[in-house]
Formats: sequence, structure tokens, C-alpha cells
Amino acid sequence: MKAYLLDTFKRFKRYSDTLDVKTNLCNKTWLVFNDEGEREVFIFNEDGTMIISCNGLVTNSSWKYIPSNNSIVITTPKQAYMLHPAFLNGIVFALQLDGVEKYSFLITEQNAQHFEPQTLTQLLDYFDTIEKQFLLEEKRKEEERIAPLKAEQFEKERKEKELALERLHSIAQKIVYKKWRGDFLFKLYLSVSADAFTFLSFLLIPLILDICSRIGSCQDH
Repeated sequence: MKAYLLDTFKRFKRYSDTLDVKTNLCNKTWLVFNDEGEREVFIFNEDGTMIISCNGLVTNSSWKYIPSNNSIVITTPKQAYMLHPAFLNGIVFALQLDGVEKYSFLITEQNAQHFEPQTLTQLLDYFDTIEKQFLLEEKRKEEERIAPLKAEQFEKERKEKELALERLHSIAQKIVYKKWRGDFLFKLYLSVSADAFTFLSFLLIPLILDICSRIGSCQDH
């Protein structure tokens, strides 16, 4: 089983499905990813036995899940490994070697017909795609969540604008009315003043002429 040093892989852990180890491991044939062209197969049995086949050469081994530290211990005739489930999505199962940033990748044989990366770059591209899809889905959910809030805010701003326009319109009407009223009163004043002057002239001029005539007569006597 080949493990790869990947310091950045831990960022993908949050995109994993629920890690129900026993349910997902057993009764499946897992192909161990490697970039050397070898065919390595893991079969986990429910009774704790395990079959490891490398290019057809079988090694009888065992495995055990330890809930206390969420680890899987794989024991072969030559070596034992402690691994921690790091990622699972129904296609790929990533296992991290205890204490280091080294990962092994298992791919279900059923899905390997459609997904069988030949290089580590291809495998990591797959995880990058998962991350992008996850982020897009998060963005979509967030947009759905805030859409009603945006609509509410938009409606609030629209009403505020309408109210502001109504106020401006009312103020403008008052200004126009005051100007019109002022012009009207001023013209009315001028009109009344002119008429009053004409009326007074009509009354006073004959009176003044009469007074002047009388004064002239007195001086002649």
C-alpha cells in the first residue's frame, strides 16, 4: 500500500461524507491507488479478516477498527499500519497514516470502471473538482438564504425612495404655491393702488380746482 505525502490534503476533509467505517469498508472490493501501474486490491471482511492482493499474489491479513481514536489497524505478516479515515464520498476512501501527512487512497472497484486515475495529479484534480462543486453548492444555498432578505431590503429601499420623492414633490409644490401667491398679491396690490389713485383723483381734482377758483375770486375783491 503506497502512501503519498500531501500537506494540503487536509483541506478536503470537510467535504467528506459521514465516516461510518464498518458500513463503508465491508462487502466491497477496493483498489488501492498507485502511480506505478500495479493492481493492489483490499477486501475487508466483517469478521476482521482481510485479503490483500498485489498483481494476483494474495496475502491473508487482518483489520480492526478502533473507535477510541477513530483508526483502522491493518496487520499483514510483515507490517502493521494505523490509519485514520480522512475522506469518503462513496467513490474514494482516503486513509491517513497516523501522525504524518501521508495518505493512501482506495477506490471501489465498481466505480473504478468510470474513475481510475493514473497519476497523483489526476487524483488531486478530482478532489479539486469536488471542492469547487461543494463551494458552488454552498454559494447557491447562501444565495437562496439571503434572496428573501435582498428582496425585503430592495422593497424597503424602493418605498424609502418613493417617500423621499413624495416629500420633494410636496416641498416643490409649496414653493411654487408661495411664489404664485406672492406674485398674485403683489399684482392685486398694484391694481388696487392704481384704482384707488384714479378714484381719489376723480374726487379731489374738481375740489382742488374749486378751491383755487375761490381763492382767486377773493383776491380780486
